[in-house]
Amino acid sequence: MVFRGNKRRLAVKAALISRRRANIRCEVQNLIWVGLLEDIQNIASHRSFTPDVFRAWLGPQSLIAWDEVNRGMQKVAEWTSQQRRRDDGSPSVGSFDPEAALSQVENPELRRIIEQMYRKKS
Repeated sequence: MVFRGNKRRLAVKAALISRRRANIRCEVQNLIWVGLLEDIQNIASHRSFTPDVFRAWLGPQSLIAWDEVNRGMQKVAEWTSQQRRRDDGSPSVGSFDPEAALSQVENPELRRIIEQMYRKKS
């Protein structure tokens, strides 16, 4: 009787672990797709080449994620652009211009951080 109880508990724990592993894989996959691909696209936008040079190295699922991240970032850029403008079309007081900031940044680490966070406008 005790053995059956332990088997049942082991089965429940195994099911919980399996479920958790599936969630972790999904979370890690989302982290890679959104975090890594977004960083690559943002950083490449500040270089002489375009982010599209990386498409050749991506597999089918990664290409789908790449395009989704790109579409999402375009929507964010459009929304941000609208938020930075007042009704009269002038820039708002609190707007941040990453391109202007990058032109003044001399610290390479700070430059990398800004490039990771902001995509250069095309």
